Amino acid sequence: MFHRRWVVGLMAGVLLALGCGVPDREPTFEELKRRASIDATQPGGAEYIQSLQTLVNDLGRTVERCLEVHSQFVGFELVLGIDQAGMVGAAMVLPGTDFSTCIGEELQATLLPAPPFAPFHAYLAIGAQVRVDEG
Repeated sequence: MFHRRWVVGLMAGVLLALGCGVPDREPTFEELKRRASIDATQPGGAEYIQSLQTLVNDLGRTVERCLEVHSQFVGFELVLGIDQAGMVGAAMVLPGTDFSTCIGEELQATLLPAPPFAPFHAYLAIGAQVRVDEG
């Protein structure tokens, strides 16, 4: 009996050390930014990034809404995760200020054109001017 428990405990320790059964961690901002850079170079990626100009054009209204609540405009970076239907499912901002978080939350309900593959990651740098980075 003691021997079996020891073997089972040892196997559980080995599986945990290998990462089996351990929940995946959330990707970091830098990892998502790297994915966006890769996605932009995939077939259809650069064209899709150009189609996001609509998002950039509409961002002014989102900025105005967030400025009503958070009066200080602070530049930030943003990575969007876009699903196969074009829905923004994830938005990660850096730095995570009240203003940038507001923008990210507003964008999570945005429907964009369907990307060439999913999930598609798009990187934007938002400052005095907004630009979409093509990689």
